[in-house]
Amino acid sequence: MKNTALLLSLLLCIALVFSFAACNSAEDNKGNDSVSSVVSEETSDDASNEGADESSAPSFGFDKPASGGTDLSAKEYTAVSELPEESIGTIGDAVEGYTYIDMMSDTLEMTGVIPPSENIDTFGRLYVEKMGEYSADNLSLSQCLAGGRIRFVTDAETMVLYAKMGVVYKLNHFCAKGAYGFDVYVGTGTDRTYIGEPGNHLTDPTLVHSVVQLGKGYKEVTVVLPSYGGVDAMYIGLPNDASIATPDAYSVEKPICFYGSSITQGGCVTRPGLAYPNILCFALDAPCYNLGFSGSAKGEQSIAKHIASLDISAFVMDYDFNAPDAAHLKATHYDFYKTVREAHPHIPIIFMAHPCYTMPTASDDERTAIVKATYDKAVSEGDDKVYYVDNATFFPEDYRDLVTVDNSHPNDIGHLLMAEAVYPTLKEALGK
Repeated sequence: MKNTALLLSLLLCIALVFSFAACNSAEDNKGNDSVSSVVSEETSDDASNEGADESSAPSFGFDKPASGGTDLSAKEYTAVSELPEESIGTIGDAVEGYTYIDMMSDTLEMTGVIPPSENIDTFGRLYVEKMGEYSADNLSLSQCLAGGRIRFVTDAETMVLYAKMGVVYKLNHFCAKGAYGFDVYVGTGTDRTYIGEPGNHLTDPTLVHSVVQLGKGYKEVTVVLPSYGGVDAMYIGLPNDASIATPDAYSVEKPICFYGSSITQGGCVTRPGLAYPNILCFALDAPCYNLGFSGSAKGEQSIAKHIASLDISAFVMDYDFNAPDAAHLKATHYDFYKTVREAHPHIPIIFMAHPCYTMPTASDDERTAIVKATYDKAVSEGDDKVYYVDNATFFPEDYRDLVTVDNSHPNDIGHLLMAEAVYPTLKEALGK
């Protein structure tokens, strides 16, 4: 008891000393209130000005968005009324006053999708004529247009997006908009603003027929195509008195190719533009070639050979999650890389394993180690164009419950965080 009383007395003395010091400090500063106020205001102003001057300040882990800098009004425009007859479509329920440009005609730029003129008049991500080389699942999913985009420059204040949907994947853990919807953006370079979500997805997912407000003046329009939907026919309708022009080349002219699972394809975002490959390609101003195959990315050499045949700027190898087991992953992962590398000796290749929403299991660690082993082997063989992004950096450990829909697929937050984790490495690899 004596020791306890002594300790309490000592603590009381310390408290009184600090209290006395604090009072003296407050008295000393009473006459300096006006000075402190001025200094605070000046500091605040400096901080504000500093922020205003730092035009390259990061935003969401990416560089600050910047327009392409082109004077769009100076482009060479073609009146919609003067477009070649073969590029114009006829639609029975067309909105009056619009001319419908058939996306089969190659009149407008389309990336991330094999041109229908080169693919037996179909929209897809794999060649129909080579269907015998692919698994049935890959071939079916290749009709989904994940990563596909349409771009054009126009003075039109409105547009109509008309699409007759072919394949539509209705998945109970995906929202309709995220699976088979379209996104529309306006802007150039990395400074693009989301303006619309055309389509009546819940009542009639087989038909999109929407008028989109584009705003006044000349603008570059980007339409992001569905991640889990395909089209049999697609048209962009512009007012009869409007004009169109070709957009500038992307800053990264050749597509960045991604290969992986349903996560890569875009599950489970609420709209297609929010899939991590699309976020990255917007942040880098690059076309996207998305070869995500839901449940069926198993390291097939047929897909590796397809990627080897593409003219691409970089390859993100997100193959891991769909391997039936670790033994399959080990047997296919390095060989897949090697097939692509032999065809593309100079492009950067980024390796990454699947995201984890809880602490990694032994199976997770084993798969991640296999992916890392491919990277290590490539480096040991003298490949100085390979990079590794640690999947442990995707999500903050304390908030992993916020980033997933079903503990398999990331939600919008999860895709954003994945893109943030990959961005610095991909930017460095591209020399940006």
